[in-house]
Amino acid sequence: MLNKLYNWCTNGNTEHPICWLHGPAGAGKSAIMQTLSRRLQDAGRLGGAFFFKRHHPTRGNAKVLFATLAYQLVLNNQDLKHPISENVEIDPSIVAREMKVQLHKLIIEPCQSLANSRPAILLLDGLDECQDERTQQEILRLIGNAVAQCPTEIRTIVASRPETHIREVVEESLFDGLINSTNVEQSFDDVRTYLRDEFARIHNEHRDTMARVPHPWPSSDVLHSLVRKSSGYFVYASTVIKFVDDPYSRPNEQLEIVQNLTPTQYDAPFEALDNLYHEILSGVRPRFQSRLLCILQCVAWGFSLRPVHIDYILGLQPGDTKLILRGLHSVLKVPHNNGWISFHHASFPDFLDTQERSLSFHLGFETQMKVAQAVLTAASDESTPRPESPYPWVTRFLTRYITFVPHSPELIPCVQRISLDFIWMDQDNSPYKDSRVAAEVLQLVTAILTWLKAINPPPGTLIQRWKTYYLTSLWEAMQVRRVVVFTQSLFSLSPEMLHKLQIKMARLLPLPLAKYQQLAVQSPRCTRILQAMWLLDSCGIRVGHLSLSHIRFLLDETWDEIINTISLLHATTYTANKSFPATKAAMIAILSHSLELRPASGSTLFCDLVHRCFRLVQSDMLSAVQDSHNAYHSQRCQVGPDLRSCWGIIIRYSPQPNPELLRLLHEFNPPWDHFSEANVYRYYLHPRHFHNVLQWLKAHAAPPMELISHWQNHLEKINGQGGWRERTLICALTSYTLIRKK
Repeated sequence: MLNKLYNWCTNGNTEHPICWLHGPAGAGKSAIMQTLSRRLQDAGRLGGAFFFKRHHPTRGNAKVLFATLAYQLVLNNQDLKHPISENVEIDPSIVAREMKVQLHKLIIEPCQSLANSRPAILLLDGLDECQDERTQQEILRLIGNAVAQCPTEIRTIVASRPETHIREVVEESLFDGLINSTNVEQSFDDVRTYLRDEFARIHNEHRDTMARVPHPWPSSDVLHSLVRKSSGYFVYASTVIKFVDDPYSRPNEQLEIVQNLTPTQYDAPFEALDNLYHEILSGVRPRFQSRLLCILQCVAWGFSLRPVHIDYILGLQPGDTKLILRGLHSVLKVPHNNGWISFHHASFPDFLDTQERSLSFHLGFETQMKVAQAVLTAASDESTPRPESPYPWVTRFLTRYITFVPHSPELIPCVQRISLDFIWMDQDNSPYKDSRVAAEVLQLVTAILTWLKAINPPPGTLIQRWKTYYLTSLWEAMQVRRVVVFTQSLFSLSPEMLHKLQIKMARLLPLPLAKYQQLAVQSPRCTRILQAMWLLDSCGIRVGHLSLSHIRFLLDETWDEIINTISLLHATTYTANKSFPATKAAMIAILSHSLELRPASGSTLFCDLVHRCFRLVQSDMLSAVQDSHNAYHSQRCQVGPDLRSCWGIIIRYSPQPNPELLRLLHEFNPPWDHFSEANVYRYYLHPRHFHNVLQWLKAHAAPPMELISHWQNHLEKINGQGGWRERTLICALTSYTLIRKK
């Protein structure tokens, strides 16, 4: 890095006359700039250098910046002594004038007066420590204008933390073609080399107290741990070395203090680092401190969260998280594209977690409780408004977070309000897609159940409810796909054949036959749920791609009804030895008796599913249109991407005749005025949906030609607006292949 910058300064030709050297706090920017300054000074190439220091009476004062640089130019370049001195003699008040005048009269004009001279090299370190943000931006713009006027006479390096207000100026059109951005990158190898060499030096210099300590010291494991904690930056490593190298202590004992993180009143190994972090955090406005600690708590627990997620979880206004973290880019990575927030340096969360070090910025019990209540509230039925796709990260966040929350009875009301939609939904607001993710649901329910049992006194009623959720998630994770595939064959049998099969397999039943007959009487939903899963599966929609939440929406059932039914199914079909033949026998017994009591009409149920699905899709699409420009959506998306992507194929498999579906199709009118590539409702308007609807209409004994023409116009319009024309043939071929397979 140092050689690269030195060559940039001394090279006769360079494409960019300004270099912005940036990196997080402790990355080594000042060390690089100080070393570079000395090296350029020794080579006779330094024009001037200014090292800002926050709150310093002169080094923190922007008014003396250009006068100081001009004074150094006079000392370092004899050719500039006369023109600079002459301008001061003509107008002695220049040194007290505004920065723009100082820069022009003391630096730009003198440099322009010299023909064919080497460029004046100026170094500015710690710009982010100069006075206020507005002044820092003004300095950058003044330098940009100066270099634009004389690009060959002035060459400048500006070092700072990657603060937003500085980056915004650097990205302005003024700096196009003028500036080169250089990041002080992590270097684990350099830190390892530094630590190894420094520990060897300490071992040698403290030979009296280290005589019985074997060499090499410390062990490779300890060295690796220190390198890992450094995150590849020197701030942690250099602080450790300074502490271990105390001339009045034993180095090995000092290193043990560092490893055990037990600083005392007299032994504070990270004092310099702590002071730095205190200074950075103190830059946040006091009125934001409570919210800042909650935000840092979310990040400190190691969850992948975006600013919009934290806004939602903590009940903040959209954009509040980015606003509060605006001055903390030196310790936090807050991507411009709304990416994940993370720490720059591993020592920062250690600092926040240790009360003796972080003091008022400690992430303690009070902050944990605030975030706990916020997270559980975000997962409740009452949590509104909400971001566009809240389910995935709230579920994942809650799964891991629940193990960190204090076992406090105060949180029981929040747990009671948790919405089951948050449990049975996955990423991008879509349902759980396979056994792996279904296992994550089971993990979530298990974690909450374990947490509830640790509360004193245990909330018995709530624990019993979550035991029911556990059985439901266990059934879905382990049984649902096999059961549904098996029931496909059962629904194709006549009641007489099913009864004979039930008698034949009765010996395999894990419970007495009367139990299954009782279940069939008490819970007619068992048959309805299984038949709904089978019908959807018959359309080519794998039931593993649909969650219980989808089944609930399509059947218009409450969660209590679904949970109780699945719990009964689990209790009567699941065996301890996981014997699937016994499960088959149980399913046969349930369906046989259910169909005797209530002969099921697959055609009628399928029509109900189609109508419900199409109405939900239309409702969600209209909600997306209304909320497409908002940061938060006020309504909950019910169907998710999987039903959004298959409503057309469900219609295609719908039985005929279906007058109600014909009426719904006739009334359907896509929101063409709001059609946009960026809007979420593009999912609803894929050409394959329109193609499948057309195929269903054309398959009628007496095809409704007017309605066919209506939907043909929809298809042509969607192809024209969405750029889907090339894909239409593929969609048609795909649907044709599905039909042939059936």
